[in-house]
Amino acid sequence: MISRKWYLLIAPFLIGSSLLVSSCSSDDDNGPSQEEMIEQMLSEVRQLTTGLQTMEAAAAAGWDTDLSGCVEHPVEGGMGHHIARMEYIDGRVNHLEPQILLFEPQADGTFELVGVEYIVPFAILPADEDPPELFFHPFHHNHQQGIWALHVWTEKENPSGVFYDWNPNVSCEHAPPTQEELIEQMLTEVRELTAGLQTMEAAAAAGWDTDLSGCVEHPEEGGMGHHIARMEYIDGRVNHLEPQILLFEPHADGSFELVGVEYIVPFAIHPADEDPPELFFHSFHQNHQQEIWALHVWTEKENPSGTFYDWNPNVSCN
Repeated sequence: MISRKWYLLIAPFLIGSSLLVSSCSSDDDNGPSQEEMIEQMLSEVRQLTTGLQTMEAAAAAGWDTDLSGCVEHPVEGGMGHHIARMEYIDGRVNHLEPQILLFEPQADGTFELVGVEYIVPFAILPADEDPPELFFHPFHHNHQQGIWALHVWTEKENPSGVFYDWNPNVSCEHAPPTQEELIEQMLTEVRELTAGLQTMEAAAAAGWDTDLSGCVEHPEEGGMGHHIARMEYIDGRVNHLEPQILLFEPHADGSFELVGVEYIVPFAIHPADEDPPELFFHSFHQNHQQEIWALHVWTEKENPSGTFYDWNPNVSCN
């Protein structure tokens, strides 16, 4: 069994035995100072990352997993995207094997390499032990992620310090939207579309004029309401701004409330044994009784079971 101290053997493998011997020699020799040793290691990291200046080059070399999206502090600055080489997250502490490359998004859609990060999971080196060290700096705790961490701003100057977590010169201003942000944007666009379709009469005038089902309700899970279809759209199209169905819930006064939309693709167009269509980064599911792929989206009425779940406990046919 390898001792945990193996992970903390730093200097002999970082800068070579000759530098180590020099650093341990008497004060009146001409060996490098600690600052010179740090600068030498930083220079070696920059040489390593010379060929890793783009996301594509990094991925080809093994740094291919975005652990975080773009990370930014509201006051202290940013970190950018944390692009990991997962095989390195095994407890190793070596300045030439950074676990993370830090990339800042740019206005033109590219990403700039701005630094590196070294991490050791608490599962390998527990949080109550002495921290690992690199560049004569101890790692610090990140309890939220369950890791020891050390950021090193090798590529972009950090006025807060080379080894400080946040860099005021790094921003997420130009970060591409996350999947969650894209979903919310599409939902907003659907709500804008249906703003003028809030009644059965308005829906019919716009083309949604065929009640496919009557009011549909599950005895335990909730309801769906009436499925009011625009028949010309049931042609295989998959577009969030062209829902095949508007879902209307009946009310005691005889009116109907728009509560959501549904997207359907017939098996006759997209066979049941093929991969499902997708919208909002969600796969359609099969409805063998109706011989369709289907995706309900509760854009108008909150569904405690989930925005994309079939049945809505807040919808009733009473």
